Amino acid sequence: GDLSEQECINNGLEFLSAMGIENMKAVWTETNGTYTTVNYAYEKGGVIFYGDLIKLNICREKVKFSEWKLKIII
Repeated sequence: GDLSEQECINNGLEFLSAMGIENMKAVWTETNGTYTTVNYAYEKGGVIFYGDLIKLNICREKVKFSEWKLKIII
């Protein structure tokens, strides 16, 4: 069956961790059809750094990442 939104968030965190990207927090999600889009931001000491955003589109059926974008605002 389809993954829940929380399962998508967790799978995205595992994906980022496997790439060496740690301390990320899901700050926005949207589910549309078979995909859940999650924005992750860097978090340190309870402070969320919205300038460092990573967006993942996660397939809820196959746990595949169809697209990911990194946005850094300086």
